[in-house]
Amino acid sequence: MKFAVDEGVDARIVLYLRSQEHDVWYYAEEERGAADVDILKKAVENECVLVTRDKDFGELAYRDLMVHAGILLLRLEKLPSKLRVATTITFIEENLDRIPGNFIVLRPGAARIRPLIK
Repeated sequence: MKFAVDEGVDARIVLYLRSQEHDVWYYAEEERGAADVDILKKAVENECVLVTRDKDFGELAYRDLMVHAGILLLRLEKLPSKLRVATTITFIEENLDRIPGNFIVLRPGAARIRPLIK
């Protein structure tokens, strides 16, 4: 699977995805400070699921009705760093087939999955 990972996401998640042979574009390595609109457009052009901590992408997807290939919004800030990473990795492992084409908000103990708006 192809992922675009926003720069605010822990690099350990990127390392995990790459270790599982996923194609990962990590903004912290490639395009620091890129505008959210540009990040989402590039993810769509490259058919990447976007992994982010930035809830502005929810506004782009729902308020502005921007197309996306899937967005995984991590709302795990209250957890310790290691647990945030572990929670994200576990969710991805267990739901890999459900991630593309959906807007997912991952919170401690729960995930809200909404289908792509067309």
